[in-house]
Amino acid sequence: MNITINGKTLALAKPDILHGTYENGSLTLSFAQKPMAKTPLKGLIVFGVYDPTLYTALDFASDADLKISGEGFSGCTHKVVRPGSKEILSENQAMLTTMFFNDPVGTDYSQIVATRLEVRC
Repeated sequence: MNITINGKTLALAKPDILHGTYENGSLTLSFAQKPMAKTPLKGLIVFGVYDPTLYTALDFASDADLKISGEGFSGCTHKVVRPGSKEILSENQAMLTTMFFNDPVGTDYSQIVATRLEVRC
């Protein structure tokens, strides 16, 4: 899980409980993470789940699987972003070339292609 608020990474505690099920050839993990410190909901908050090693593909079956809830989000708007390949290339072409030659493990690439929930408060 990765959360940024106005471009700054939010420190998260490790999940207390991790549930896993394997059904029909798919592994489903369920867990909750809390911020390490009290965090105001102000500005652009981006929630994403990705594997920086690119070893595991992570996605959500439908946009409805990405939700916000609680009083703190009452004045916020949100949208699910599923970057397409043309969008990724047009917005990141120079960076992708640099990453290919300088960072072959792709630690940043996984963030670019990941489905994310963008919330504005």
